[in-house]
Amino acid sequence: MDVFRQRVDEHSGGPAVPSTLRERIRELQGELREAHRARHEEITDLRQAIDTLAQLVQALTHDIEWLRAELARQGITITTLPATFAPSRE
Repeated sequence: MDVFRQRVDEHSGGPAVPSTLRERIRELQGELREAHRARHEEITDLRQAIDTLAQLVQALTHDIEWLRAELARQGITITTLPATFAPSRE
C-alpha cells in the first residue's frame, strides 16, 4: 500500500500534503495503539484488585463466622445488626 501511495504521489506532481497527512495518520494510529494498551493495562490492574478484594472479603467472612461460632460456644449472645448498606451503582 505504501508503494502504491508513493507512486501516486510521484505521478500527481502535487504538493506534499498527502505524505504529511499520512505521517499524521501514522502518529494518530500510534497514539491510539498506546491508548488501547494503557486501557488494557488499567483493566487488567482493576481486575486483579477486584480478585484480591474478593479474597479478602471471603477471608473476613470466614473469620466472622468462626468468631460467632466461638462466642456461641462460650454462651455469649451477640446481636446482629441488619445489613442495610447498599452500594451506589453510579
